[in-house]
Amino acid sequence: QDTGAISFTTQDMSSYYVDFSGEVNSFTTKFSYTNGDQETVSSVSDAILFSMIDADIEYDLQLDRLTLRPGLSYKKAEYDWDLMGGKQKVQTTGFSLLADYNPEKYRLVAALRGDKYNAPDEIYPSYQFAAMYKINEDNLLRAVYSRANRAAFLASLYFNLDIPIPPAGIGMEFLGNEELDLMTMDMFELGYRTKIEANTQIDIEGFYAHTKDYNETYSTGETEMRDNLLYFIDQYQNIELKATQIGGTISVNYIPDAKLHARAFITVQRTDLKDHAPDLANPDSLIDQENESTPDFYGGFYLNYKPVAKLNLNANAYYYGRQTYDHEDYSISLPFPPFTTTEYIRNTDIDPKFIINLFASYKIMDNASLFLNARNALNPDTREFGYADRINGFYLAGLRYEY
Repeated sequence: QDTGAISFTTQDMSSYYVDFSGEVNSFTTKFSYTNGDQETVSSVSDAILFSMIDADIEYDLQLDRLTLRPGLSYKKAEYDWDLMGGKQKVQTTGFSLLADYNPEKYRLVAALRGDKYNAPDEIYPSYQFAAMYKINEDNLLRAVYSRANRAAFLASLYFNLDIPIPPAGIGMEFLGNEELDLMTMDMFELGYRTKIEANTQIDIEGFYAHTKDYNETYSTGETEMRDNLLYFIDQYQNIELKATQIGGTISVNYIPDAKLHARAFITVQRTDLKDHAPDLANPDSLIDQENESTPDFYGGFYLNYKPVAKLNLNANAYYYGRQTYDHEDYSISLPFPPFTTTEYIRNTDIDPKFIINLFASYKIMDNASLFLNARNALNPDTREFGYADRINGFYLAGLRYEY
């Protein structure tokens, strides 16, 4: 049971599923069905009953250097939950077409998809266009433009929760919204790959992404008298916020021989917010600002070395820069004496962090080996996410035997 006050949670779930996949001639099919229930917080809701259906069929058509792959899909998730007013569903019917044209010097890929949702009752298109040009055996250019949307969420569509506060003579009502616009992202990537030597490859990529149609719960400005309480109504609504991310990644892959494989990468990025409302109690107080919840710098490396046939050494690491986890900023104004307004600001700074994992194994016979494993080897225990646990180093030594 989740008490809401301590980080100890139990949850019971039982389910069954069937899964089928097959291929006949040029047709590929997949079908799965899941049914079950899960126990949540007993003081809030009874057991949640759920079922899910996922079905896809595709057809491959090969025309010389052109491949066409049309497809149909059907997906449905159905939950019976008190907090959504009973049984509700998210249902999607999709159609898609992939075209891949691949001559020797270049390659063109176009993928189109349309998803018809039951709520919102609209068809959402998504697509990707990619072009690759082979300058020569050692150099390759590529460009990608794509659009995708987030699928509808049951909670944001059908949320239905009343919180009465009798001592204050008021109540809060939270509602979903079946007319929400789905969050949509447009992204553009431009990349270049080169081999500076037979064993060294460099990959450089720039990217730009623009996201709109976020949603959040905030006041509708409406009230309703019910059971001698004045209810204030909040509802999921689209907000004006738009996010723009721009950045680049460079990676180097080095394989001089069968004994050594090394790879390193660095990503720098900046995310800017436009029409951001820091206080959702006042959604019209819009500002533009840099988003500090994503690090400006992220990088790492991978190293695998096998000096002799029986010994293998491995190291992988990553580093990220400082960020701020801004969980929730809001204010509550009491509509009765003493008519006070209280501001709540819940955020935390996440310090830069370097994590390295080390692994070594030595084969003592064909089916047995000794190993040493150090996860988070330097043992920094700072949080990686807002309000998350502090994770210390984890060290293992043992014998692996296969038979």
